[in-house]
Amino acid sequence: MSSVWGATNAKVLKAAEKIIRALCRLVLGIRKFDRVADAIADELKWLFPKKLCAYRSLCIFYKVVNANLVPYFSDCFKLSSNTHSYSMRNSGDY
Repeated sequence: MSSVWGATNAKVLKAAEKIIRALCRLVLGIRKFDRVADAIADELKWLFPKKLCAYRSLCIFYKVVNANLVPYFSDCFKLSSNTHSYSMRNSGDY
């Protein structure tokens, strides 16, 4: 679903966030006008659509780079230390 949340517009994301907030109020028994963002993150461990998209994208990138689970991309990402021999702080970056 990360491709859906990453490609949608702000109006659809806002509607999805309203549904998530309403579900949180229903599950935890919170009143309508009380704040629920902290309860969603802390108690339920849910992510809003925008952060869920970023999390899933990072998971895919981790699988591609570190676990090499997608062999097609094995030569696409190179470490900075492999392109030059200078010792720098960011030599381990992509």
